[in-house]
Amino acid sequence: MSIVGVDVGGSGLRARAASDAHGPARSSSLVRDISRHQFLDALAAAVFAVTDEPTDVTIAIPAFVRPDGTLTDCPSLPALSDLPLQTQFRRRTGIARV
Repeated sequence: MSIVGVDVGGSGLRARAASDAHGPARSSSLVRDISRHQFLDALAAAVFAVTDEPTDVTIAIPAFVRPDGTLTDCPSLPALSDLPLQTQFRRRTGIARV
């Protein structure tokens, strides 16, 4: 069982497994005009770079989020506004707890 935390900012994201809290984080750069597809790819790559078997993923993102996991407003990454992040990330990765 591996729990992964991901911090998404306007210019990058960092992922780290909770079991390796003092180890290096996986970092990726993001550009403001990133597409949803590119963002989801970068997010999944970062998670799987820190552990082979993630069971839980917590994502901190500068956006308003509805209870169903849909981003409603993401000023720093506008293409992500109205993205059903929880649903799309689950489908892409098979990770049930996001």
